[in-house]
Amino acid sequence: MSGKGSSGNNSSSNTGGNSGGNSYPQVVSGHQYHQYSQGNYGSERYSYIGKDDSGTPEFVDYGPKSSR
Repeated sequence: MSGKGSSGNNSSSNTGGNSGGNSYPQVVSGHQYHQYSQGNYGSERYSYIGKDDSGTPEFVDYGPKSSR
């Protein structure tokens, strides 16, 4: 049992969300950002830039208005 280690779920790659020092703009990926990009607030914050090689949509997150 001691040779198993972790389940391999300790990856530190964060492709979305606010990580580190919250420097904007950031590239975020995921289908959930499509719904955020609709409407008044989201259209000012998220901008669609295309899909990555695996077909996942990517957006630029410009951050909240207070950080601009």
